Amino acid sequence: MKRSAALLHASLPHSDLEVVDGCGHGIPLQRPAWLARHIAATFGDRPNVAGPPGR
Repeated sequence: MKRSAALLHASLPHSDLEVVDGCGHGIPLQRPAWLARHIAATFGDRPNVAGPPGR
């Protein structure tokens, strides 16, 4: 999984790679506070960044 993440990161020049010990695809369930901090740091207080469904 780490190799796959590193390859994906290398192909996306503006991406960040962060390895979270003990987690893989389960970060939303295993580390919800970690995920919430990263979402807040990225989007701030903009809860509807993607807009309403269907637009």
